[in-house]
Amino acid sequence: MIATHGRGIWIVDDITTLRKLTPEVMAHEAVFLQAKPAQQRLPANGGWVEGSAVFTGPNPPDAALITYYQNKRHIFGKMKLEIFDSQGKLVDTLPPNSRRGISRVEWPMRLKAPHVPPAATAAFEAAQGPRVMPGTYTVKMTRGKETYSTQLVLELDPRAKFTVEDRKLEFDAAMRLHRLLGEMSFDVDRINGVHDALMERDAKLKGDAAFSKRMQELAGKVEAMRKKIVATTEGGAITGEERIREKATQLYGAILNYEGRPTDYQTARIESLKKELEDVAGRIRRPRHQGASAMTNHSRRKN
Repeated sequence: MIATHGRGIWIVDDITTLRKLTPEVMAHEAVFLQAKPAQQRLPANGGWVEGSAVFTGPNPPDAALITYYQNKRHIFGKMKLEIFDSQGKLVDTLPPNSRRGISRVEWPMRLKAPHVPPAATAAFEAAQGPRVMPGTYTVKMTRGKETYSTQLVLELDPRAKFTVEDRKLEFDAAMRLHRLLGEMSFDVDRINGVHDALMERDAKLKGDAAFSKRMQELAGKVEAMRKKIVATTEGGAITGEERIREKATQLYGAILNYEGRPTDYQTARIESLKKELEDVAGRIRRPRHQGASAMTNHSRRKN
């Protein structure tokens, strides 16, 4: 703590990394400075609006801090930071700082946000990825041809009322929805592709009214499939239009909001949404082997 007798005060919460900065360490080209285990703190909101006269500092970031030292600026060769789990699987890649001295990089301890299909409403609930499980991770820094690594330990917030086993159930449920939204995006992209292809074919063959009518009918059926998956009317909760996408993102956000054991209803709801998507998108998936060939043959005969 450093104070200036009324003019300000600076507090460094954790000087563990500074204590690691010995002359022997500073002689290395680059080295990680080991820190305390990172806590996956429970999210909290609220507080009083007290203006700028209150002397408070910011809370620690909701991230794991990776600290390293370089005795000179890295200039030549690629530099990157990678995070691996206990099985050696790449979890995340972070942009490092190449400057000389002590650098600190924040890792949010989260996977990438799910790929959500576009719709008339924004999917704010799916704006972030699931928080990774507590455990020991490996941080690897690459500087040109040289590599350096260290261990990064993630722990539960000691205030948590749930166990690591509960967290695992929450993580698995979140990942199931994460994958479901990815599959949904793939299905919607395919539906849009089929719709555009039908409309393009219709535009090229303007002289055949019967064929044009058939293309319009098929395009309408394909669009009807899309409307069963995503909301197409703006307004969201105001209009009451909620499709599979909106239900899935709301459930995803609810599961991420509490990292303990998901409810039985939430777990069962994931399966029901998956079945709903299969009932709709299965119709556009199957034509790759059945209906699509018939449609292609029909179009070829018209050409």
